[in-house]
Amino acid sequence: MTTRNKALSIIVIASGLSLAGLIRFGAILKNEAVVPGSTAAAAAYHTAKPDTSAFYDTVYGFDGKDMDLSGKSVAAGIVTHHLLAGDMIAEFYHNLAGRDYDTVILAGPNHFDEGKAKVISSAYDWQTPFGVLSCDREMLGRLRAVWPGLGIEPAAVDSEHAITSQAGFIKKTFPKAKFLFLIIRPNLGPLEAGTLAKALLAVKGNEKTLLIASVDFSHYTDSLTAAAQDRNTLKVIGSNDFKDVYTIKADSPPSVYIAMKYAEAAGAGFELLRNSNSAILAGKPELRETTSYITGYFIEK
Repeated sequence: MTTRNKALSIIVIASGLSLAGLIRFGAILKNEAVVPGSTAAAAAYHTAKPDTSAFYDTVYGFDGKDMDLSGKSVAAGIVTHHLLAGDMIAEFYHNLAGRDYDTVILAGPNHFDEGKAKVISSAYDWQTPFGVLSCDREMLGRLRAVWPGLGIEPAAVDSEHAITSQAGFIKKTFPKAKFLFLIIRPNLGPLEAGTLAKALLAVKGNEKTLLIASVDFSHYTDSLTAAAQDRNTLKVIGSNDFKDVYTIKADSPPSVYIAMKYAEAAGAGFELLRNSNSAILAGKPELRETTSYITGYFIEK
């Protein structure tokens, strides 16, 4: 077994997940909806998954790529949520360590068609191995006021690994920051996604915010096809080609669209950190069905 495959086995064990659980994990907590700012919201929690520090110790143990972001303002980013690429997630956050964001906004797909609204969030805080990650209830309340399509549905959250997989990394990287997340259905069209991006810009006020799109890209193809599809995706993102965002191979084009619109308003352009896929990371080029990963930052010019 290669060193990397041994480490991947540790990732699975440390996270408490089966291999099948890397695809879908976590039980749904059947909580009632909670009004932002209420006493009940402060008393209830979601849980980061993985929820053990051993997992993070493992993924941060890989040699990562250092990207010189000194003196640069990062408005947004794109990161994977596939735990097979846990070292790529750690690498993404490691490069942002030490930045003093007030709030991290996370947008990702609704993989399992949970809940009712097109866009779902919750006012609960998060339990992580690094302490409590607090919901930015004030910003959440302001967002609901200007974008009433947002549904507060905590029962739909805990099965969504696009969100749960990031909470621990966010708390570890930004220990003082608050958190606001958006679970987005694929039928959120470009017009709605654009108005949501504008709403996020409006409600953040003077707060220092980072918007992250938690997105996986090409699925169910061989490694070479995935790489070709990713080259097209990177061309679309890099050129701010909004008309073609919904044609890219990804599990949440709306989340990418929101991140791009948010970054555009800040005058930020995309810079790639890493592009890979599950066949490459697992050392199995013969795999016929892969998931591909793109990580990077929208950096203000």
